[in-house]
Amino acid sequence: SLRINANGEVAFSSYRDPNVESTYKTYESIADFLENFNATKNEFTSYIIGATAGFDAPLSIPALINITDLDYLNDYSKKDKEKILKQVLSTKKSDIKGYANLFRQITENGIKYTVGNKEKIDKYNFDETIELS
Repeated sequence: SLRINANGEVAFSSYRDPNVESTYKTYESIADFLENFNATKNEFTSYIIGATAGFDAPLSIPALINITDLDYLNDYSKKDKEKILKQVLSTKKSDIKGYANLFRQITENGIKYTVGNKEKIDKYNFDETIELS
């Protein structure tokens, strides 16, 4: 998965991943994918719809309370949400392609860490491994 927070921190993650090397190669190929992004009109519309799905999704009362609390604690207002929704709805293919260099920098200069099966991790040849006790 990919997470980008309001502070600009970016994190890729996978859980119980048996293919560490393949996963890192996938992360490293994101910049090339973005650089060559050429979705059809229908595909692109589908991506935009998917990106907006969480903005108006019906929520249970406990989920609504949780999100409202998080928004309050993070000083995240309704205007902030509306601004992001407008940005998503006005996104163009060129905007997507424009992120290629950013993701190239992230994957080339970011920190990698993996927690899991020692044998699987050792196959990747990290610069350093630490065994947790």
